Amino acid sequence: MRKIILSFIAATLLAGVACAKDYGAYYSNMPVQMPVVSAPSIPDNTVNIKDFGGVGDGQTLNTEAFRKAISALEKQGGGHLVVPAGIWMSGLISLKDNIDLHIEKNAVLMASPDKDPLCEGRTARKTPNARR
Repeated sequence: MRKIILSFIAATLLAGVACAKDYGAYYSNMPVQMPVVSAPSIPDNTVNIKDFGGVGDGQTLNTEAFRKAISALEKQGGGHLVVPAGIWMSGLISLKDNIDLHIEKNAVLMASPDKDPLCEGRTARKTPNARR
């Protein structure tokens, strides 16, 4: 009985993997024409946030280190930004094309409690019913 259950699970997983390779079926019979999305091509370049001054102590604001690391990867055409174990406090992080974020085991990416770094470069919108 155990072999039958394991065989069933293995067959189900293999069928799922086989289906996942062809996403074309998801685009058929749509009410509107949708562009087919392709997987990104991430180059094999790797940088570590520590190499750009990042400190994972939960108190240091690492927004500038993330910006520098992402900029360096962008100049290389993309790659992997590694965030090692630690508590990494940061403001707004804007990834660029062909860059992915690898958050390793025991690493926590924490938003800054200060709203200014998160709203940097943004303008306030006026709402019609706002109190003055």
